[in-house]
Amino acid sequence: MNRTTISIICISACLLLAFSSDIIGVSMSQHGDEYHFSAGTSLIALVVSPFLIALLTAYKPKGKRETSGAIVSLWRRFCAFIIDFYIALLPASAILAIPAILVEWHHTDIFVLKFSREFSRATDVLAAIAPTLLGFAWLLFYFSYPITKGKQTIGQYIMGYRIALKNNDKVSVKKAILRTLFSFFVLCIGWLSIPLAFFHKQKHMLHDNANGLRPEMVSYRNQINPTEEIPNRMQRNILRA
Repeated sequence: MNRTTISIICISACLLLAFSSDIIGVSMSQHGDEYHFSAGTSLIALVVSPFLIALLTAYKPKGKRETSGAIVSLWRRFCAFIIDFYIALLPASAILAIPAILVEWHHTDIFVLKFSREFSRATDVLAAIAPTLLGFAWLLFYFSYPITKGKQTIGQYIMGYRIALKNNDKVSVKKAILRTLFSFFVLCIGWLSIPLAFFHKQKHMLHDNANGLRPEMVSYRNQINPTEEIPNRMQRNILRA
């Protein structure tokens, strides 16, 4: 698939998920005496989410990949991260809300795809923590897996770069996971890491390495069919004659 097709599919899927229900995922909060717990999904989200998750992990770019030594700007990386974060988290949240919905069904004997209440139950902590941990594990896999395969995340593909070793060697699973974990930490201290990257010659952040894993620009060139190239050569020869 080319970038335009991927972009249209991803934007359409995210809009469907976002507007299919006013509650997607699980949320628990408490401020003083005020308590709030909610969970929700929708039939549309439950249908779209598995297909979107499959697309995120199995898509294949169209054309022959070419890399360049051009600097990957910070705005490009920021846009890619925003795309990846929402495109990966929305479908996962829609699915991970199911256990909390089933638990609520058990307590109330009423099945609904979304609910919100202002009082607590003994199962709320587990119902909130489990989706959070599973969601984090999914994000860790989503950002790490493409690195081990020399591929791009959807956001990186749309924005035209990837994370790879300078010599294009294969990256181990351990190294990819450690880099992803470190990148999460770097984002948490963005007030420091982003200004440092802005003044860096190559715009590298703290989790980048000039001789190791670092961003590089990627483009895809359409491959010419050899059977189509022969008539083109004949036409050029005729014109020259």
